[in-house]
Amino acid sequence: MKRTPFLEIFCGTGGVGKSTLAASRALFLAKQNKKVLLITIDPAKRLREIFGLKLRESGEIKEVSLDHFYDDHQGTLDVLLLHPHATLKRMAQDEAENRLLKILTKPHGGTNEIMAVLELNHHFQNAEHDVIILYTAPGKHFIDFLEAADKIKTFFDQSFVEIFLALEKKMKGQKEIKQGWGIFSNLMGQGIKKLLDAFGQVTGANFIDEFVEAINVLYRNKDTFLDALQLQERLKKDKNCCWYLVACAEQDKIREALELEQSAKGFLHHQNTLILNKCLKSHLESWSPEDENLKQIKRAIHLKEEALLEVVQNQFVDILEFPQTIEDSIKKQVVSLSEHWKK
Repeated sequence: MKRTPFLEIFCGTGGVGKSTLAASRALFLAKQNKKVLLITIDPAKRLREIFGLKLRESGEIKEVSLDHFYDDHQGTLDVLLLHPHATLKRMAQDEAENRLLKILTKPHGGTNEIMAVLELNHHFQNAEHDVIILYTAPGKHFIDFLEAADKIKTFFDQSFVEIFLALEKKMKGQKEIKQGWGIFSNLMGQGIKKLLDAFGQVTGANFIDEFVEAINVLYRNKDTFLDALQLQERLKKDKNCCWYLVACAEQDKIREALELEQSAKGFLHHQNTLILNKCLKSHLESWSPEDENLKQIKRAIHLKEEALLEVVQNQFVDILEFPQTIEDSIKKQVVSLSEHWKK
């Protein structure tokens, strides 16, 4: 029987420890003999450092051995640094080498979030893993990821489909710029013609051909794009996924997290989990200063964290507290956090 992967998504603003927590969760589940795929939309340097990956390996699933982290475990997990062009190339093969598509699918070409939806949906449907963990880019980029489905629907609106069909029919077997431009001009009007002429002067005489072919490539793969729309509906059901909104025990970060959660409300289900990272509570419990000033500092830190907890406890069904790690290496930090998931 084909397995149905469970999706776990880590989101939040910058600087709260999403990468180390997502990595620690992947290690914890892999150590429980789960087949885990960790995907990152934002191939941050820290995540690459944790797993010993190279930036040039973006777009490839890399198998990471757990014996790099634990002395007593021989399992593995899969890690994928998202690369938008690699996603498109899997779909469109050689057609993805169109110059304009290559520009659009660079890591910062503007299609990261849309390609992330396609990539996530691809691995969900392949069902080769028990759990897929997605580590999203900070803040606004996370909202862009959530809105990617709406962008896909808009792009493949019926009016666009009719244009694509006409272009495909007209361009089939024709190579000259004028032949492609004639139908495009009739359909889209003189305003677009002037715009494309201006682009053509900057990008070269083949721009119109490349532009029309890029549109055709996307349309020929429209079923893959439209199929990914189902993913958005899955993300709204708690039986399919778990959302981890990561914040740290700082007032500003809590406020930013709540603002992000409010912006994302229409896309998430209601069984979301807040992770308060970098908490000092457990360290304070084992600290017994004799100096009165230090006692006051301990009391102030404790009261601050308790006050922050009160602010969020009515907003989330579950709240997990993770301690501030004090290990001297990133790998040790991740291993320490992975042990904390047991609690």
